[in-house]
Amino acid sequence: MLYLRPDLCRMERVVDETDFISTPNFYMDWIEGGALVLSCPWEDDTLTGSYGAGSLATAENGARWLEVAVQEKIEHVREIHEQARRRLARRAERNQTAHNMEQRYTHGN
Repeated sequence: MLYLRPDLCRMERVVDETDFISTPNFYMDWIEGGALVLSCPWEDDTLTGSYGAGSLATAENGARWLEVAVQEKIEHVREIHEQARRRLARRAERNQTAHNMEQRYTHGN
């Protein structure tokens, strides 16, 4: 928000909340999470609704995070399109194979 809408941010009101319940395979990390994914009630880990150390936020860091997030979503959309393209090609190939087999059986070849 500091990057996109700094006018909406009130840094004097920031509360850091970093007291997450962690175990070796379940921990809070926005970049790399643990091996376990668990959707816990938000209020288990935060009293104010914030996660992490907002006091460390800067507009520059926000710009970097946003750029990485946008690039990640672009890659996700590319993957979705690639999946669709390959699935359509596979269906067409299988339909052609089924048609060829049907022709062989129908015409006795």
